[in-house]
Amino acid sequence: MNDLEDRLRADFQQATAGVEDQVNAEAALLAGQRVRSSRRIGATVGITAMAAVAGLVGWTVLRVVPITGGVPAPMQTMSAVPSTPATPSDPLSTTFEIDGLINGTLPTYDSIKVGVKPSGEEVGVTVTMAKAGTQPVVRDFTTKAGSYWYVALDKHLAIGIVPERVVHWLGVEADSDKAVVSGEQPLDGIGATAFWVGFEKAGGSDTVRGVIWEGGDGAVRDSLGTEAGSARVPLDGDEYLIYRDPALDSLGIMASRGGGGRYSFRISDYKPSDLLAGGMGRKADDGTWTWVQFGTLPPGSHDIKVGLDSGEGEWSSAVMSDGYVVLMAINHSKSKGGNIVTSISYIDANGKLVHYPK
Repeated sequence: MNDLEDRLRADFQQATAGVEDQVNAEAALLAGQRVRSSRRIGATVGITAMAAVAGLVGWTVLRVVPITGGVPAPMQTMSAVPSTPATPSDPLSTTFEIDGLINGTLPTYDSIKVGVKPSGEEVGVTVTMAKAGTQPVVRDFTTKAGSYWYVALDKHLAIGIVPERVVHWLGVEADSDKAVVSGEQPLDGIGATAFWVGFEKAGGSDTVRGVIWEGGDGAVRDSLGTEAGSARVPLDGDEYLIYRDPALDSLGIMASRGGGGRYSFRISDYKPSDLLAGGMGRKADDGTWTWVQFGTLPPGSHDIKVGLDSGEGEWSSAVMSDGYVVLMAINHSKSKGGNIVTSISYIDANGKLVHYPK
């Protein structure tokens, strides 16, 4: 046990003290403690056991249980945007109000203002960091017009600009294994989007490998300049955007409603026998949980059959823009956990029947 676990346990018990449907603090810590995004600890295989993490509202995460048994590693997720979006009056600047804390725990600046000044093929960027009772910290930078830009402001905090208006912010991919939070706002004057990202772990701001977003044309892109494979899957009255980005080693999902839950993990952690390696869940006002589980099948997969666990559930599939086949399942349950999928079979591109569990 360490100081962080003690803080997490105390925060969790305090936050849920008045809630009738309690979540066990020890189970929440085991399932992943705070909502995170970062290193995407590896998926194991096939059947998913759903476990709630901190909080009773919004989306939480699922974790994967090996078919052969054993202790599952907690999956990780992007947190909800903590900054307070404001309608910018100046198209060449925007301000993030982050209330002096990263992830509600680590002290930082109260606000970060990003101002830009385009000049030919270059853009000047002025970042002003303000905190009550201290003099603002101002830093000036120059970047190439129409390009991705990112800079670590200190060991915990970073700022960046992506070169288009973002419709949906999908994630920050980083190697830090501690909580990461972020937010984004438009810079209409240059047709771009500014974002900030904060890490609980010192040095996390230097571990960012890139960011992923959906542009106005519906394509999913990353900061490396590549277009990710993606598909929209309508299911259970919602629509889910699922993307696969080998360049940033990320497979992720975003829900269009229910708080816009987002979740991703590393493709390199995906073993050949992995089919549905992760997902997320949320709790409705009536106490019913909605659990979503997703993964990909190889290009050319067809005649898919899915066995679902008991309860109200359904599944769907779609071909992604890169040829991979995304498979998604969803169910509703009064419990906080349980399996959605019990078996999967399909015909691969060579005509061979593949079945899990074997």
